[in-house]
Amino acid sequence: MATALRVSEARNIGQAFALAAPPAPTPLFISIIKSMFLFEHQAHEKAQQQCKGLMQPSKAHNETINKLFPESTSVPVVSSRTFDSIARSKVDLKKKKKERTKKLTAVLLPHLVCTVPKGNARKKLLNSGRIKKIELRRSMNSREVKNEILKVFSEFELSQLTVCSCNKANHMAAMTNKLLKGDELINVAGQGSLYLCEVS
Repeated sequence: MATALRVSEARNIGQAFALAAPPAPTPLFISIIKSMFLFEHQAHEKAQQQCKGLMQPSKAHNETINKLFPESTSVPVVSSRTFDSIARSKVDLKKKKKERTKKLTAVLLPHLVCTVPKGNARKKLLNSGRIKKIELRRSMNSREVKNEILKVFSEFELSQLTVCSCNKANHMAAMTNKLLKGDELINVAGQGSLYLCEVS
């Protein structure tokens, strides 16, 4: 009785192991797996050949390129231009906005007066051509300033000029016989006129 029970238990255990173990692959399944690996291998080799053809042009392509561009394969391209930081900075300065000019009313006095001419006195100066517009730049030197004044008052024979200043009480005084630079004259004129006096 005990022996029969052991045999029965052994059979049950064997059946359980048989159910748990995976089934053996069939010949059809093995054939499908082989076909899949073979197809993947062939596709990989074909892709490698196509990429190799793209990276390495054929001999016919090289001959066509040499015929179209004969100089490109025989003469090396060498740039003769070198980077010059100083030259580049000069170009950048030229590209900047030009210096703005200051428009002033220049009054050429025939002689030094004590007060700023007004009314009929100023009208007389205007009619005689002694009040004109002049354009100055702050970067102008004294020679450039003198040439600009002589050009504006070209009808007068001017040899030497004196720059005159006026205070808030409109009293005038000679500053110097030496002609000033552009920025100095602009500062002297301020928001008013630039007064110049002939020196005989």
